[in-house]
Amino acid sequence: MARLFSALTFLYLRNSAVDLYLKILREAVQSIPQGVLQLENNCYPIITDYSDPREAENSGIVLGYGFHHSDFDGLSHPQAGLVFCLNPPYVSGIKEVRMHNTQHGNGILPVRSSFMIGEHRFLLTDQEFNLDDVVCGELRTGEIYKKPEPYKPDPKDADAIPF
Repeated sequence: MARLFSALTFLYLRNSAVDLYLKILREAVQSIPQGVLQLENNCYPIITDYSDPREAENSGIVLGYGFHHSDFDGLSHPQAGLVFCLNPPYVSGIKEVRMHNTQHGNGILPVRSSFMIGEHRFLLTDQEFNLDDVVCGELRTGEIYKKPEPYKPDPKDADAIPF
């Protein structure tokens, strides 16, 4: 299988039922091959729900996404969030792929998709969250997510200047 997807950028809705399944979710997310999920710049995938996929067809790890709305000037807005990409790469470990289009009033067609990796179903939704307002946890550590500080090189340290 290809290089595994980094769990470092995954968040989850804190103080929800998802809190009970962090170990399972960490293992499942790390099984996602690189390139299968694509993220828009400054987008974070957010696990919004979890249920055993053996219980129902539309059960599994439900993914939305989040941005810091304060990063946008009010005129611009992200174009997309989390995208499922089968081509490339098509990976043999992914099975039972389903894609559903839904029509919105403004004509945009978000694609809702789901796929299985092993015993875990991943369901991608168009749920968008404002990370300035929503309390999330970092999947890797379980700690409360805080907006990263912008990088500021130390002008006194020549090694800190990135060029």
